[in-house]
Amino acid sequence: MSIYLSLKEVWRNKGRFFLFSMVIALIAVLVLFTAGLGEGLASANKEYLEKLDATLLVFQEGTGYSTIASRLDYQKVKRVQRVDGVADAGPIGFSNLEIVLGDGLASIDASFIGVELGKPGLPAPIIGETIRSRQSKVVMIDQRIAESANIGIGDYITVKSTQGTEDKFYDLRVTGITDGQQYFFQPSIFVSLAIWDKYRPKPDASVSSSRPITNVIAVQLEDPTAVESMVQLIPAMVKDVEASDIKTAYESAPGYSAQQSTLNTMKGFTFLIGVLVIGGFFQIQTLQKVTCPPKPDPSRMLQIRKKEIGNAQKTTLFN
Repeated sequence: MSIYLSLKEVWRNKGRFFLFSMVIALIAVLVLFTAGLGEGLASANKEYLEKLDATLLVFQEGTGYSTIASRLDYQKVKRVQRVDGVADAGPIGFSNLEIVLGDGLASIDASFIGVELGKPGLPAPIIGETIRSRQSKVVMIDQRIAESANIGIGDYITVKSTQGTEDKFYDLRVTGITDGQQYFFQPSIFVSLAIWDKYRPKPDASVSSSRPITNVIAVQLEDPTAVESMVQLIPAMVKDVEASDIKTAYESAPGYSAQQSTLNTMKGFTFLIGVLVIGGFFQIQTLQKVTCPPKPDPSRMLQIRKKEIGNAQKTTLFN
């Protein structure tokens, strides 16, 4: 019976309920859009680190777990590898450059990542093969670059890098395509650490080293559950470094916390507004169904008053 009455009520006020349903749908779309925006921005900032085949990251001490600010001597990689409980460790270098496309296409800004072959930090390709030589001018690219620029295995890409005060162009052959590996809102390309150090943007083009300076060290543990103890042990055994788990590392990225706090606040207010709008609608519907006492008729009230006065006068004369 209640369902029948509800359907009759909706049908009787179908225009009102249609408009309110549209309001609920728009609020739901807004909530989903805000949630999707937050997840998309977070993923674009941390995707590479989140998929990293490592348990810990080692940074230069005092850099606040910033991959850009951290600078580590290559010798520290060997020292970290010798720490008890470390299964493997690999250096990772971060930089940025442009991929220059022909046929009038706009250049693509990319994260330029240097990795040690066979070590943590090098993602597995989903198409083609991985990098096999430290000195070969080959590259693995993010699938977003492959799709947007129509680049396949065996093709060459041209990258532009600022060396000193001049822009230099280098050709790299694509040997593999990885899945989504965005970092700092840019798709990534991967080369060996030696090629990365040679081609990365530098303030002085004459500076070169057989042992490049890296940004972080990706660490795999023999016991993945011993994260807290290893975070303390590695800085104790290796001088001037600090370690963190992967989640702490990407949450410490510049702007990440502020960005997510803003989006979470937006989602909270959107949810609150939705609750107030829906609750207000049903409250109004309920109040409209409550039976109100009839308004008094002025003429009827006047007659009653006259009758009361007349009765009072009769009582006075009788007394």
